[in-house]
Amino acid sequence: MAREIIIHNASKTKTPLTIVDIIGNDNYGYGVFDQYYRLDMDKISEEFLLVFDNDCIGRGVQIIGLSSNKKLHLGLSLPTTENDIKMLYRLATRIANLWKANHVFVEGDKVDIKDLDIYVKHDIDMNIKLLRDADNIFTSEYIDFPCATNPISFTASQLCNYASDMRDFETFLHEKQSIGAYFSAPLFYDVNGVLNVLYVVFDEGHIILPDTPQMTFRSKGNEAVCDNAFVACSN
Repeated sequence: MAREIIIHNASKTKTPLTIVDIIGNDNYGYGVFDQYYRLDMDKISEEFLLVFDNDCIGRGVQIIGLSSNKKLHLGLSLPTTENDIKMLYRLATRIANLWKANHVFVEGDKVDIKDLDIYVKHDIDMNIKLLRDADNIFTSEYIDFPCATNPISFTASQLCNYASDMRDFETFLHEKQSIGAYFSAPLFYDVNGVLNVLYVVFDEGHIILPDTPQMTFRSKGNEAVCDNAFVACSN
């Protein structure tokens, strides 16, 4: 699930905004994903960019169409942190002010920028509900979320527990992503009826492997047990 905001340029300035314009003086980082959903820091793409808060690293806000001088798309994957939700609307308001736009479009609805606080509260409440209902929403026991710097694996029950205190969710995501290393997420596959779990390491950056491989996963409501665990190197 995701939240999308579109801002149209209502000013006479036809020069596209820069990333410096968008993040302002906030302590935000940015980058683009590589093929493994690891963030290449400080790299800019005219088509897709991810912005995150260095002080509270969550799942980040997606900026689509940076090269456009007519409109920008902001996206936020849910569930996420309360800080990310507030950051989404803070960036939308800043872009609207730079482009002298009195309104933005939230999921297609025209919304005055003065009323965006209502949507912040709505999205926080919806986010809590998504976390609480994780057992019913996600069919697999383990869920890999693309986050700001790298994917992070959760259990559905773990997400449910975070519904009672989203600050714990923020703390968990920030701690996992602020250590300067990537967590290798499990990949499950079947070879002639033999179930395997694979962890991939890369020749660039630091990789963290679990002490014990995750040998079980849930498929179509049933628990499956892997026969083998492997580590592979990708370059």
